[in-house]
Amino acid sequence: MRSTNNNGYVIVGPTLLLLYALQYIFNAQADALAVLQNDIRFKFGTGLLLLLLILLQWILAFARTSNLKQKYADAPLSFHKWVGATSPLYLYIHSIQMGNGYLAILTFAFIFNLALGFLSMRNIKSLHILYFKTWSFLHILFSVIVLVLVLFHIAMVLYFE
Repeated sequence: MRSTNNNGYVIVGPTLLLLYALQYIFNAQADALAVLQNDIRFKFGTGLLLLLLILLQWILAFARTSNLKQKYADAPLSFHKWVGATSPLYLYIHSIQMGNGYLAILTFAFIFNLALGFLSMRNIKSLHILYFKTWSFLHILFSVIVLVLVLFHIAMVLYFE
């Protein structure tokens, strides 16, 4: 049975991504959040939440390659889209700043991959196979890059803390 999914993620996601970009461009930081982010326990907790959400995004890949694909096709895709759409908020809560070096690359890759997600064929109604292949390749590539950089970030944090 197919579920009727709310497509609000198409509005929520780009809006949160735009707000994240604007706060960065105009340096409009929430001071109370900046203070919280100086607390190592807060950073650890929000980082753990962000890691969990990134790992949960991979459920879609596993669902699509498993036997569950036929029976539960809509649920993982809807979950994937909503987690992606709301993830700029989780990123902002974890870190207001982009960081330097590999952290800037990680943030850029994360944001770029989110933007790619909003350009999915289902969102823009493209039926061209070359678009689909290019989009899929880039979205999966940046998903892997983000995961590798997140794991590297965790290793660096644990090593230097």
